[in-house]
Amino acid sequence: QQRPEFKPIRSRFAPEQEERWKAAAQFFDSKGPKFKQLKSLRNAFGGHFQLNTVRDVLERIDTELVGSLEVVSSDADRVAGPRLPYAFDLIVTVMAMDRPPTPDGDSETEVVRLHACEVFGTIGDGWIHAVNAMHAIVANHISPRFSS
Repeated sequence: QQRPEFKPIRSRFAPEQEERWKAAAQFFDSKGPKFKQLKSLRNAFGGHFQLNTVRDVLERIDTELVGSLEVVSSDADRVAGPRLPYAFDLIVTVMAMDRPPTPDGDSETEVVRLHACEVFGTIGDGWIHAVNAMHAIVANHISPRFSS
């Protein structure tokens, strides 16, 4: 579905931009094959963090994990920033929540590796589609507004 205000912008897309726009729309479509996985990933550690995700992570995470916040700084570069050593464990736990069960006789490590490859592949594909769509909008709507 497209808002009527967008029609004149989209009419200026080059054929390659239109092709990429359609591919992105298909990838993110709520009826598309990746939508359920994308929604689950967004809800797990994206901008829509859910209470049930917190509960699931707390049930699964290593209870011996030590949480800390380190501030790392560089006087020479005049920068500082947080380092959260436990964040990796949290993300791995969240990413593994939706992985398929390990069939009898299979290596759990291999199942986890394949699941991680699929998750990162989906995230990477989504990133490429989002960048392509934004490029078309910037090239045909935003950039011309700042040209003389």
